[in-house]
This record gives sequence, C-alpha cells and structure tokens, in this order.
Amino acid sequence: MTYWNLYFIAKLILYFGGFIGFHVIDNLLFAAVLLFPLKRRSLRIARLMLALPLAVALFYHDSWFPPPSRLLSQASYLQGFSPAYMLELAGRFINVRVVQTLGVALVLWWLARRWLRVSSFVLLAMLAVPLWELRLAPAAPMPATMAAGLAGSQIAAPASQGPASSVELDRSLSSFFSAEQGRSVVFTAPVDAGEPFDIIVLHVCSLSWDDLAFVGSDHHPLLNKFDVVFRNFSSGASYSGPAAIRLLRASCGQRTHTGLYGAIAQPCFLFHGLEQVGFQTQYAMNHDGHFGDFISDVQQRGEMQVPPLAINDTPVYLKAFDDTPIRDDYAVLEKWWKARLASPVQRVGLYYNTISLHDGNHYPGSAPGGSVKIYKPRVEKLLGDVDRLLQLIAASGRKAAVVMIPEHGAALRGDKMQISGLREIPGPRISLVPVGVKLVNGPGSGQPLYVDKPTSYLAMTKLLANFIARNPYGSPAPHLADYVADLPTTEFVADNGDIVVQRFGSRYYLHSKGEDWAEYVQ
Repeated sequence: MTYWNLYFIAKLILYFGGFIGFHVIDNLLFAAVLLFPLKRRSLRIARLMLALPLAVALFYHDSWFPPPSRLLSQASYLQGFSPAYMLELAGRFINVRVVQTLGVALVLWWLARRWLRVSSFVLLAMLAVPLWELRLAPAAPMPATMAAGLAGSQIAAPASQGPASSVELDRSLSSFFSAEQGRSVVFTAPVDAGEPFDIIVLHVCSLSWDDLAFVGSDHHPLLNKFDVVFRNFSSGASYSGPAAIRLLRASCGQRTHTGLYGAIAQPCFLFHGLEQVGFQTQYAMNHDGHFGDFISDVQQRGEMQVPPLAINDTPVYLKAFDDTPIRDDYAVLEKWWKARLASPVQRVGLYYNTISLHDGNHYPGSAPGGSVKIYKPRVEKLLGDVDRLLQLIAASGRKAAVVMIPEHGAALRGDKMQISGLREIPGPRISLVPVGVKLVNGPGSGQPLYVDKPTSYLAMTKLLANFIARNPYGSPAPHLADYVADLPTTEFVADNGDIVVQRFGSRYYLHSKGEDWAEYVQ
C-alpha cells in the first residue's frame, strides 16, 4: 500500500489514543481494494481517484464528528460567525501531542519501509482492534454524590460492572422516555396564599460544574449563599434553543429532542402554570435573541407570550461571536427590578436569559479570539452580578425565590471526542449544571441544602410548586428539608437530536444516528 500505510497508521494512532473510532470491516475492505494488484497504469490512476474521496469519507465515518446531515442543518449558523471566531475554533483542533506522535510515526515509517513489509504490520494492527475493544476495563468509580440518587433513578444500574450492550442501552433509553411521558407537576394555589413573593428564573448560557472547576470558580461565594443547590442536575441539552424549550416546558417529564418541536399540552408550560396561581409573566434578556432564532423558541415553543424588556439604554458589556452587543447583566436586572418595584402586581414570574459566558464573546474594542482565556473573569462577574441582584432584592424588603439554572456548559475543557467549545456530544461535562435556589428575605439556614440525587427540570418545578403550596415566608418558617424531600429523580439523558448520551450505572454511553452505542470517552 506504500503511502497508504501512512493513512492507516495515522488512524490507528488516533484510535488507540481514543480520539476516533475505528470500523474494522470497513477499513479492511478499503485496504483490500488498495492492495489488489493492477497492471494497467490507467486502472491504478482510476483507483487512486476513487480512493481519495473514499478515504476522506471513511475517516469522517470513523471520527466522532456529527453526521453530515447535522453539519448541513447547522451550516447557516456558521455564516454568522466572525472570521476571527472561525480562526479561533480551527486552532482548537490542533493537539500538539498528537502532531508530535504522528511526526515520530512518519519518521519511523520512512526508516522501516526499506527493510520491512509495513503493510503486514498495519493489517495486523487493524486485526488487533477487536481484541482491544473486547478488553474488560474496570468501571470508573461512581462519585459519592451520584450513588445515592441511582437507587431511585429511571435507569437502573447494570448488575455487572462490564460495558453495557446495545440491547440493554436501547431498552433503558426507551424505558426512560416512556416513563417521562407520564410525569408532570401541577401548581396548586393554597386557600391562604400568605405573604406574596416573586419567582425569578435566571437562565445562564454556557455554565457547567466542569466549567467552574476548570477555571477554579467552583467554590465561588455565591454558591454558598444559595439555600438549595442541585449538584447532579441534568440540563438534557447542549444548545440554547432546546435548553430554553426544556426549561419553559418544565412542568412535564423530559421529551426527546424531536419532541421539543411538536405540540404539547398547555399545563406543561412552566410560566403558564405560574400564571394560573397568580404570577404575572415577565421576560428579559441581555441580548437580542436573533441567533438561531432563539427568541422564537422562547416565545412560540416556550409559550412566553410577552415582549422582552427593552434594553437599548443599558451599557454594552461584551460583543458576541457575531459582533452583536451583549448588555451588562446587572444593569439589565437592575432596570427590571426598578420597574418591578413600581408595579402594583403582587406576584411576578420572571424569565431572564443571559449569554455573557457564550463561547466567542470578546470585550468591545478588543480583537476577537481567546474567549476561553477570558471565561474566568466573565464567570466571576456574572456570579457577582447575581449576588448583587440578591442584595438588591434583600435591601428592598420584598420576598423572592431566585433560581439560577444554566442552559448547558461551555465545554471549556474539551475531551478526546470533541474540542473545547464544541457541544455536539451532550456529555456530563456539558449537561451537568449547577442549579441554585435562594429565598431572598426568607428562612435561610446559612448553609446550602444539597440535592445530590440525579435530577432535572421536573425537580426544579416541583420545588417551586412546594413553595407555592406551602409558603416559605409563613410563620413559623418551615424547614427547607421538607421542601426537597419529595423532589422527583431523573437519570442523566442528554439529547441533541443526532446524538444521545445516557448514564447507565457508573458509565456514560453515546449513540449517534446510524451507529451503535459506544462508551463515551472523556
């Protein structure tokens, strides 16, 4: 195979390094076509012309890249990226260690090709792939915070510690969505509503537990000021539009990605339920919501049938990856709060969305690029702005239940399957997000109450329903533990339509359209 050996050697290095998959039969068939002797030069040239595009297609097939249909469907979004952001993303594909390893392999091939039949060793290495895949690696230890929740999770842990089969994973996923279809939370207004309070939902783009740990902000003071912190909460999504729809339909169980874009019963809409028990819906963002038609996802698919707060008079804090303005979070929230104080409405339910942490953002006047480097100052400011909002509400004397809930993570760390900033695979580093709830001017204990069992939006809705059913500002003040005792469990399943990731026991598995299940390598 002469120079084609380099192609297979490179793929084998990437495979054994965990950076791509390797379809043995497909690659052996391709190698057989290349090895077949052809005497006529015209036939060899024709084979080469056919082999080049096939090689590219096979490499893509072996990679963890999303299906081509997914790329085509997202192509229009790429047109909105600035050239500097596109260049920044391209640079993240370069792994210095991999480049060095491939360079060494090239030198070794050049030296060995005169003395050895390299093709034989390449074929043997390809035949060894099934044996490598059949190895029984020990399961990763389960974090203590997750172990307690698995007992009541929707997906039971496997009896053995070995890898799960595709049959088991298909069955568990089907059971999960079947069970979710029948789950819901209904808001019930008590006979005596008691002291009025607002519900403020802060929906934060690009913030996960892993992102906080990556930049060393996982012990930010704000996290200790919440009354309830969910440490094993799945957002079920890796992109903003689907995450917003999931949150705004949080009164019902988790739907598939495709199900988000179909009809659903009105009681499933979170803010519709709040309106039924006396909360006036309000809506604000620190951006214009045009990218990806986000505003339509919120207003149409999320039934948020109110206009967003006008923010053109608030200061610009950042420029987005498409150079559109991003407003200062605290300035927007302060403006909303002043308007809220001037309103005679007793109870308000606010949905606020912020993209201050989105990948590709940059400071006005500075050159785009390096958004990962400025993530820490951005996340510190955002958490600080939320803290300032809590103080602003507290100073007014009003009561409010404030919920900070991220859409998904920023994928700062990246992994072997996708680069930093890429969120096509909705793995745990992206979809396990920090959710905090604060009862401002309420019966706080001074220390957060941690919810460590696997949860998702239904648990957040149930907590709000518990607050409404039994006012936390009543006298005597109820114990917070009573409010979280009956929160529903939801096992980790994250879905973007083309790729699904589920937790099965202590392992994570992904399923890409047209492929078998594979263990998710982090």
